[in-house]
Amino acid sequence: MRKLLKTGIVPLMMVLSLTLGSNGGVLQVRTGEWAPAANLLEARANSTATLLQDGRVLIAGGSDADGNALASAEFFGPDGSISVAAAMNSARSRHIAVALQDGRVLVAGGVGTNGMPLFSAEIFDPVTNSWSPAASGM
Repeated sequence: MRKLLKTGIVPLMMVLSLTLGSNGGVLQVRTGEWAPAANLLEARANSTATLLQDGRVLIAGGSDADGNALASAEFFGPDGSISVAAAMNSARSRHIAVALQDGRVLVAGGVGTNGMPLFSAEIFDPVTNSWSPAASGM
């Protein structure tokens, strides 16, 4: 019986007291909200967005309004700000990007400036804000 009180009834009572104590007995759960943020520095489609360990999002590559592959990259900050990141070594669109356990980002494949598939990969290091070719490509 004591175990039931500790594991079942006591936590339930705590939740009920918090629920009833807030706004007339209805639990107010905040849902997601949309808020305006800064515009990207460069319009792009077919890019990647990768969450970095420091809370920023790396937005890399993609294609411009004319369909040309981009090498540029930008950071989207947790506060909604946009700032320039180092450009990739190869312009690429429709590629993949994966956050690695050590905090770097692997970008691979996609389509290059000539519209042909890319068989290369590169790694972004957010500490140094730099790109380097992946040692063995893809």
